Amino acid sequence: LACSEGLPGKGDSHIFLINCFEALHGVLSRYDVTVSRSAQVSLHLESEVKMFVEIQGKDILEECGVPQQIERFKALEVTLSSSSLSSSQAEKGEEGEEGEEGEEGEDVSGETSIQSLTRSIQSFYSFLFQLGSTQIVPKFDFILSSSIREQIRSALCRIIGEKYEELYTLAFKFADALSVEHLEDILYHSPQQVRQLLQ
Repeated sequence: LACSEGLPGKGDSHIFLINCFEALHGVLSRYDVTVSRSAQVSLHLESEVKMFVEIQGKDILEECGVPQQIERFKALEVTLSSSSLSSSQAEKGEEGEEGEEGEEGEDVSGETSIQSLTRSIQSFYSFLFQLGSTQIVPKFDFILSSSIREQIRSALCRIIGEKYEELYTLAFKFADALSVEHLEDILYHSPQQVRQLLQ
């Protein structure tokens, strides 16, 4: 499943409204008497573009499993911090809590498995390398304004790049917990390289 396929029709209403507001703004902005109305339409247009970007960015990343991996690493971070605190308390004679946190840490670590991370990263990279031949989101060319298309593409690339960098940083931070010696064999593109590929 290609990450860029998204859910059919999910962004259609936003595309329709973006085109309507853009056309209406173009007409109203020509006349002094409709300046205030033109400004209102412009705000509606900006709002629709923002919602479209957020929805499509979320869909792309979730299909690749990027947010899920980030949340698992964050859960692992909390668990390891709790385990460290429990160990400190155990040294002071509170051994009872250590066992409970250790089991929880194993569960969370199991969810953030190297196999799961590998699948997500492979899916993400597949999406990246398909960008040259496919649209970044479904029906992207239905957006009539080339400047708005570029604005949306730029915003989506920024969101995707930021989330990849967050996952990349967390993965290397917890490489030991994943029990993998050469994480760079899985995450072989740096955040900077991903941003260049997205351009």
